[in-house]
Amino acid sequence: MLNKMRESASGIFAKILMGILIFSFVIWGIGDIFRGGSDSFNVATVGSLRISLPEYQKALRNKKEDLRRKLGKAYNGDLVNKLGIETIVLQEMINNKLIENDVKHFAINVGDDEIVDEIARNPTFADKNGKFDKNIFVGLLKENGINEVAFGEMLRKDLAQGLLVNTITDGVIVPENLVASLYKSREEQRVADLITLTPSDLKSQVVISEKDLQTYYDANAKLFSTPEARKISYVEIKLADIAASTNISDEEIKQNYQDRIAEFHKPQRFTFEHLLFAKQEDAEKAKTGNFAELAKSENILNKGKISFGTISKKEFNLEGGDAVFALKEGEISKPIKSDFGVHIFRVVKILPEGDAPLAEVRKSIAKELAEKKAGDTANKLATTLEDALAGGSTLEQAADKIGQKIHTLDKIEKTSKNPAIAAYENFLETAFATKEKENSRAITSNDGSYCILRVDGITAEKPRPLAEVKDKITAALKADKTDELLKKTADNIGEDLKAGKKIADITAKYGVTATSSGKIKRSSKESEGKKPLPQELLLELFRSPVDAPSKAYPTANGNYMIAITKQIIAAPATADAKALQKIRDELKNNLADEVFDSYLIYLRSKYKVEINQAMLNNSQDSGE
Repeated sequence: MLNKMRESASGIFAKILMGILIFSFVIWGIGDIFRGGSDSFNVATVGSLRISLPEYQKALRNKKEDLRRKLGKAYNGDLVNKLGIETIVLQEMINNKLIENDVKHFAINVGDDEIVDEIARNPTFADKNGKFDKNIFVGLLKENGINEVAFGEMLRKDLAQGLLVNTITDGVIVPENLVASLYKSREEQRVADLITLTPSDLKSQVVISEKDLQTYYDANAKLFSTPEARKISYVEIKLADIAASTNISDEEIKQNYQDRIAEFHKPQRFTFEHLLFAKQEDAEKAKTGNFAELAKSENILNKGKISFGTISKKEFNLEGGDAVFALKEGEISKPIKSDFGVHIFRVVKILPEGDAPLAEVRKSIAKELAEKKAGDTANKLATTLEDALAGGSTLEQAADKIGQKIHTLDKIEKTSKNPAIAAYENFLETAFATKEKENSRAITSNDGSYCILRVDGITAEKPRPLAEVKDKITAALKADKTDELLKKTADNIGEDLKAGKKIADITAKYGVTATSSGKIKRSSKESEGKKPLPQELLLELFRSPVDAPSKAYPTANGNYMIAITKQIIAAPATADAKALQKIRDELKNNLADEVFDSYLIYLRSKYKVEINQAMLNNSQDSGE
């Protein structure tokens, strides 16, 4: 589960930390960093936090787009929806919000220095020599419409959540007897005789008759049919084109800034360092010592992680906040208890109350205003288009009314891949659900663009003649019959081995070969002779005594294989230190995942989770 969360759209290990810039920011929305989520149209409430409908829809669209990029031609929108992608995305977002609630509860913060260090370490922003390049950093942010302040705040949130989760999972202890047992199992070896039966061994025995061809063709005619094709005309209203031509004046930006000045106001904030102790008496002794030297002590629980971040008094959720925020720069607090232990704080810097300057937020305001105007314009154009069609106008006439061109697709099939319509996830589904000469309903794209199509013509599905597909059917039949004969022959060999016949007699009888596997382990993918080893065969081989034959198993390259155990080699008495450490690390990760699963279950009892199922249903009905 922990690994799944690391891969999720946003949250404790956001993809920006792994060099992928866009995904988390698109999900959360840059504006939300300044405004907070929408109070209306919430799909879920998690503790004191909400998941708005736009936030969820963006996450869903981007998860699908991420899958589309990873799967390429194998992507199937219908299958993805049937697998419950909506539920997966929502649960990821709920888990993320649960952790965010706990971060706020424990007042965990990340300092500006840590943000700078994290950015400097990120290879995405490095030059060819592996060093941080400011120009690459700024360029990538600009390319994706993200300003440095927004980026930093998002990164601060992700790192704070990572600190909390790591605190919970880092204390996992792996039992050494478990490590030793797993080491013995992994390092045990076998040597076996491998009998391999290949299709070429039986090629001459497989004959395909004309009757076989006709029977197969009649039973599987649809497999050899020319699929239904359609000719399509469509008109689209592209949001990006409208936004690109939308001008935002300085006056509009300044007015928006003034209207929202409260959002850009920052209270007085303190940058803290803190030391965390297990015992009150240790903290009492430390408060009069040298803070820098104490930070190196083995006696503190947060060695190497003493930054507490920059926060306001309101964000400081521990007891003793009044006293801590009455300190001056350089002063150290009295010990303060929390669920993690006992803290002492040192004030590194005090940032005065004030407003973020217009220059700092100008780009984000301009982008938001342009997108809003473009959205309003697109909605008006879409309404005009639909009204014209409802009033009897042709698609061409309606397109002309809104100043758009008609695009045509001379031939598309249900599985067509066309970059011109790739942004419209439901284009093909809609095209094949619309009747000939009729206009479709409006289709929306991932970026908010609109499209309406008309089916100009339909070419029905029809079977190809047998003569045209004869070679394909012959090859398919030969493969099927060969595999059946291989399996039957392999089973016969297995029976002969169980009856005690010698390997030399069997190879002569069936015309097959037998080779030694060499030394192999449970994790081996192939023999020393580079023969692929089926996983099922390995499992049986490592359960079998000497001279016992296995069943016949298909291999990855289309053969069948039988193994006869010849030697069992125990793991070395003196364990390899690197191998042991690798096992410890794997077990620790697995146990940490289980701890994390339990932590999420606990959070669901700690923070109330409410899902607005009606809102979710409506969003899905509207094509999301």
